[in-house]
Parts: sequence; structure tokens; C-alpha cells
Amino acid sequence: MTEPEPLRYLDLINRVTADLPPMPVASPGPPVLTPLARPLARARVVIVTSAGVRVSGEPPFERTNDLSFRRIDAGIEPELLSPSHPTPVRAPAEQDVNVVFPYRRLWELAAAGLVGEPPPYHLSFLGTIKKLTALVTRTAPAMAAAAREAGADAALLVPL
Repeated sequence: MTEPEPLRYLDLINRVTADLPPMPVASPGPPVLTPLARPLARARVVIVTSAGVRVSGEPPFERTNDLSFRRIDAGIEPELLSPSHPTPVRAPAEQDVNVVFPYRRLWELAAAGLVGEPPPYHLSFLGTIKKLTALVTRTAPAMAAAAREAGADAALLVPL
């Protein structure tokens, strides 16, 4: 078995988006950084991915402007997960979902004592959203509430 070629994300994005109009860019200002309430070694870290990862058999996300998100069980087997991203960027994730949803790597970090035990679920949405106001005022607060419900102390953001 040959080793897969390393993913050159920037090359892939440039190839995929070369003929597309530019996406709108939000300018929300600098982020508000909040210190962790507990050391990272004891902190629950929730993954938030924009790759549209979903449980196989569930309906895929809408190709654009899908303002929903999914809770993905932290213990699910990787072969039961599928990325919904509508571009070729998802190709490496079809071989290993951890490329865009590194939940197995998070368990390894927890086992090594570098982070606390992962929460019961992680969050996934599809990042092809041009309705930025709705994303910021509706979807993001709902996802933040879901992360709090999961007991998360921090979030690992995995954009695609």
C-alpha cells in the first residue's frame, strides 16, 4: 500500500475556487479572548467543523445557505461519518474523516493527558453560507449553546 500524497490545502482551494466569485467576508473585529476556567489538561474540548460532517444515512446538508448544524456523537465509528462539503476539498476527508473532523486525534490527546475527556458530542455545519447575518445571529449562538450543553470548556475550530 502506498502512502497518500500530503494534502496541499492551499493548492486545492485555489484550484477549486478559481472560477467562482469571491465569497463575502465578514469584519467582526478582533476576537474576545476568554481565559480557560480550568487547565487545558482538564478542559473538555468540543470540535466545531464546517465540513458538513454527518452520520451516513442522514440527509446531506443543503449545498449553500444551510443554517442547520448536527451533533455528532463523540464515540461514533469513523466509517459511519460522511463529509457533505460540495467541492473537491472533501476528497481527503472521504478517505479519513479525521482530516476535517479530528475527533479520534482529540481522544488521543485526552489519553495522553494533554486535554480533558471530550464532550459527549461535537458540532458540524456546512460552511458554504453566504447569509452571514443569519449565521452570526442565529446559527452561531445556537451552536455555542449546544457546546455549553455538552460541557465544553474550549472549542477546536476546523474550517474547510
